Parts: sequence; structure tokens; C-alpha cells
Amino acid sequence: MGDTVVDLTAGQSRLVPKGVPHTFHNPDPARPVRFRSVHTPGMRFERFLQCMYDFDADGLADAKGVPPFVELMGLLNAHPNVTLIAGPPRLAQRALQLTLGRSSRHFSGGKLYRRERPALT
Repeated sequence: MGDTVVDLTAGQSRLVPKGVPHTFHNPDPARPVRFRSVHTPGMRFERFLQCMYDFDADGLADAKGVPPFVELMGLLNAHPNVTLIAGPPRLAQRALQLTLGRSSRHFSGGKLYRRERPALT
């Protein structure tokens, strides 16, 4: 959160003020984690997060669960004003989302990425 690493254990919580760069991830995939994230207003954050998890579950994300840059831009473009990348100015991010996001193979035609499922036989 910002420049500080915050480790939470079961039952702990953390309020992140609006505008503070932050992320969350589980560094040990062998130990499942359950968490609740409350966003007010929600602005489709749950759909955004589900897409992130689907990329990861399909092996299309890095060790921290982040999809490739162009795919991330597509995801952010499909969910405008839901979240931002920490660091780059908002205007630069929006420009990248609009240009690169449209190139994302997972977001053509405005469709959101969904985890690939085996075909029925």
C-alpha cells in the first residue's frame, strides 16, 4: 500500500484511502486465501477481478497474477474507471487502454475474457 508492504493474517483488515496505489496477492499458492474486498461504489470491480483470476487460472498471467501488458490494457479498457496501474499518470494510462486495449485478442468485439473451458464431447 503506497511504499509500505502490509501483511494481513486471518481476521485482519486494511482500509485503503481513495487514490492510494495498492495491490494484493497471495505469495504462497499452496495456501489458499479468502478475502473480501469492499468497493464503494462498486463500479463492476468484481467482474474486473474475475477476469484477472481467469487469466491466472489459464496460465496467462505472471507470478503475481498479472496478465501480459496488452491483455491488461484490454481488461482496463473494458472496465474504465474501475482501477488504475500504480505509477503512470491517469491520462497516459487511458490512452494506452484505448489504443493497446483494442488490440487485445481477449477483448475483441467488446467481449470480456472468460476462462477457457474444455469443450463438451
